[in-house]
Amino acid sequence: MVAWGGANLPLDIGGRRGARLARADLGILTARQDLAEVVWADRVALHRGLIDAMAGAEQARLGETIVALRDRQLAVLEQRARAGEIASLDLYPYRAARAAAARALSDARARAQGGRAAVAGVLGVPVSALADQTLTWPDFAAPSPTPPAISPAERARAIAARADVLRAIAAYDQAEADLRGQVAQRMPALSLGPGYTWERGLVKLPFALNLSLPSWDGNRAAIVAAETHRAQAGAALETTLAAAQAAIEAAQTERTAAAAALARVRSEELPATTRAATQAQVQFKLGAIGEVDRTAAQIAAAEAQLAQIDALVRLRSADLALEDALRRRWMDPKP
Repeated sequence: MVAWGGANLPLDIGGRRGARLARADLGILTARQDLAEVVWADRVALHRGLIDAMAGAEQARLGETIVALRDRQLAVLEQRARAGEIASLDLYPYRAARAAAARALSDARARAQGGRAAVAGVLGVPVSALADQTLTWPDFAAPSPTPPAISPAERARAIAARADVLRAIAAYDQAEADLRGQVAQRMPALSLGPGYTWERGLVKLPFALNLSLPSWDGNRAAIVAAETHRAQAGAALETTLAAAQAAIEAAQTERTAAAAALARVRSEELPATTRAATQAQVQFKLGAIGEVDRTAAQIAAAEAQLAQIDALVRLRSADLALEDALRRRWMDPKP
């Protein structure tokens, strides 16, 4: 009776071992950056949902006011048309405006509901769980007038800390490690072959040193493929860096424009329509104008408030885009 056993233990030394360890370390780093990117994406989605919920609720409130004013205005005009004071065709623009206001109200309600659904999705709870909850953002209507100053050094640090940039760097390092591993394959591989043999009471412990030669072409094809992959990873890294830089610049530009638009609405359009509505109310009490003109002035004032909400949403979205580009928080909503 004969019993035997053996093993083949490759010697994990040199370039092969270094490349393998580098790939493992880079895999862990990539996984961490992927997790960071997922967490950041959830934060951005939460803020976007809050913006939609807050803005949609305020737009719905103003929309209900405008629809009620349109109904009141249209009722007066219809009464005048029945009395023969105006032609029925003159009512069409007012009816169209009322229909547009109703559509805007429906859109605002859907926006508010969609924002709450987005918040619930990020929090991992059903929308019904937020049904009785009030989402608050105390300073939503008072954004910072100017964005934080970003020096070239701070911008470079922000870009270098972005998860997508770090992931691209890790991908390039991974490609470099793969290339080193393929180059190491050009060298012969050594392995130890200890064994065990038992035959008729005799125990033998054979030992072998195995030498595996590389492929006949010196692993050139695999090396060329690894070099191509490294070049592609380098190009992807350059593209990611350029995209990060462009995103920051675009967000800063949009933030400046959005702040100017909000300031213009608040300093010009909103005060002018408010004064006109107040003056129309006084003239109506004096009998200088009728209900239709007074209601038209009130509608204009409410629509100016809607324009303010739109400008505010644009500014808050620009703030969020700038945060997303920098991967750094500087506004602090509190749901």
